[in-house]
Amino acid sequence: MTNQKIKLPYPSTAYAAIMHFKAPVAAPSVSHFQDFHAGQTFFINVNPDASDALSPPAGGRIRVRVRHVKTPRTLSCPLVVDILDQGRGSTGTRRAFLKLYDRRFSESLRQEYCIDEWSEDNEQKYIAAVKSGRIQEFLRHYRSIKEEDWNDDMVDDWDEADAEAFLFHKTERLFRDETAAYAQLHDLQGIHCPRLLAKVSLNLDSALEVEEADERTQGSATKIDADLFKVKGVLLQYIDGFSLDDLVERAPRCMWQGLVDEAIRIIHGLGQRNVVNDDVRPENFLITTSAQYIDQQDEPIVLYDDAVRNLIKSAKWSRQHGGSKRFMRSSAPRCRKRKKAYQRPYYQVFMIDFGMAWIRPKDWSDVEWAMRKDFVDEAGCVGVVMKRRLRMTGFNLRYDRKANKPYADLAKLHPDYYMENTQGRAEKMTELGVCSTGARPSQRYGPHQ
Repeated sequence: MTNQKIKLPYPSTAYAAIMHFKAPVAAPSVSHFQDFHAGQTFFINVNPDASDALSPPAGGRIRVRVRHVKTPRTLSCPLVVDILDQGRGSTGTRRAFLKLYDRRFSESLRQEYCIDEWSEDNEQKYIAAVKSGRIQEFLRHYRSIKEEDWNDDMVDDWDEADAEAFLFHKTERLFRDETAAYAQLHDLQGIHCPRLLAKVSLNLDSALEVEEADERTQGSATKIDADLFKVKGVLLQYIDGFSLDDLVERAPRCMWQGLVDEAIRIIHGLGQRNVVNDDVRPENFLITTSAQYIDQQDEPIVLYDDAVRNLIKSAKWSRQHGGSKRFMRSSAPRCRKRKKAYQRPYYQVFMIDFGMAWIRPKDWSDVEWAMRKDFVDEAGCVGVVMKRRLRMTGFNLRYDRKANKPYADLAKLHPDYYMENTQGRAEKMTELGVCSTGARPSQRYGPHQ
């Protein structure tokens, strides 16, 4: 037999491309009984929204890898993730902050409402109740109860599955409130609050099974089941910094006053945009640092990153070892010449966590809105607390509480402002919808709280 050259049915270059092409590896779904851990990879669904910074890819989902699970987990489950390649043609990774409102790991909600820690046994009961339709009926009945007809004694009849459904309802509301706040603060995103990249959802394994069954049966009931097996969340800009709570250990003493003042200015910016946040704490402010050249007149010249800093080091090394002046001029950052210039940190303050933020209702009067803002006293939650903490180090923080309550005069026009009993005033504010966290004892578990 003579050796004959075999002709390929397609060009050799195309054959090589096909042979070396690797299809994206399907990331496993997250199990109902699985906690999040570093190195875990899974898909999240991206909800299409023109206002989001991240456009949904083909298929409407992206693959992420968990880099770090942040603790403690309060109202949500916070994860630092890497956004991996979204398929053929996409390369590289991008770090982001994934905030999932997962009822299973909302530790603060479970502690606040005296619900036991999540367990596999309770999760089995919840899955069985959803598939039987009992949870759907429970939520319809629960959400239909009027506020005046609710009493917390009704909670005594709940079982473990009902408690999980209640937590599902609470986390859904937190998700809606946070996304509404980010939409209201769209002009501050990336400047004073993280940029909202996308609204996302995570399918637990049972959701995939229900959706497949829904495609076969085209039934509406199974579609509701799939929603109850999904975890909603937000994908945010990752901010690498320290919290205002760590100001003493992480920032120089000369910057303390300015950083606290900047946090308070951000709080006043919320009021100008008709937003009130019931969860304002020093821990909910992040401070980032970068290097900046400052001249004698205290004017910024150039802001440089690690790459430029390495060039400066290389230029200095070249000069010390006989390098040419030409290399020095080409490597050093171009900036205006000054007789004296020095380097100092540049700080930027971000406010995070808007899960308990409220948007001003359209039917509220100016007096009602002022009453709410004055009662919550967001600026005082930072100014007063930081003044006490810094006083322990011998630092006198300049903070005037009266000057930072711009709604006080208007709030005094409200007929219930001068109630003598503080507890009675708090209950009255709750009745008016003024304070979502100060619920009356008989209304803590109600659907309207």
